[in-house]
Amino acid sequence: GDRRDAWRRAALDHLEQDLSHDELPPGLVGEALQEDMNRLAYTLAMQGQADQEIDWNQIRVKMEPESRRRVLDTLVLEQLAREWELQVPEAEVEAYIAGEAQQQGIPAAEHRATLEKENRIDAIRHAALMATAVSEMIARAGGQEDE
Repeated sequence: GDRRDAWRRAALDHLEQDLSHDELPPGLVGEALQEDMNRLAYTLAMQGQADQEIDWNQIRVKMEPESRRRVLDTLVLEQLAREWELQVPEAEVEAYIAGEAQQQGIPAAEHRATLEKENRIDAIRHAALMATAVSEMIARAGGQEDE
């Protein structure tokens, strides 16, 4: 919820206060920025605004700080996950996949096969690990996730 997001942001800002956004691996920043731009392009297309003149360079400049922050967040959370030796139970990964399948109205096994074919299982495992790291970080900061 919003409360979890607020705690997550506060805790990450605290951990990142001494880290420089400029020293991030350019490759990771470029990848994140490209993902963000692709997502925006997709959204605009879905809204039927794709034909309009769009200054992508201007948008890139505007989006870059947020993309950098996302990369930094991920690196910090990955570091915490390593330090705390967090593991995501395979059952949780399976539950996540089953939940996605249910949303899309397809059998879980079929969805899992698609994810495997597209090499997306690791991405889901990583997302689950990041979520676990956020929960652990909030708990250790003395925060409450729910109202």
